[in-house]
Amino acid sequence: MNTLFHRYLRWLALPLIAVLLPGCTKSLKKSHYLSRGEKDFRAGAYDNAKIDYLKVLQVDPTNAVAYARLGQMWWEEGAPFRAGAFLQKAAELAPHDTENRLRLAKV
Repeated sequence: MNTLFHRYLRWLALPLIAVLLPGCTKSLKKSHYLSRGEKDFRAGAYDNAKIDYLKVLQVDPTNAVAYARLGQMWWEEGAPFRAGAFLQKAAELAPHDTENRLRLAKV
């Protein structure tokens, strides 16, 4: 009886794990890419930071921080047209971010 219970429990646990595991990895990937992108951004390694922030947007297309950072990096590198699209999307997602709105106004 005890082994039969364990067998059923194992068969019930496998689908549950399969459903819950992708959600955990998605949030872990996002936080990993955000922290790595922030580290590279602060160090001035914009090429690496851009890659990480674009990976964040693949996992979470509504991440205002990633849009704002990408816009800021493009702005600082002298590409206002590229910066504008990212800053505009960041302003839509986070309308109370005044620093981002100031950058957008400069573009």
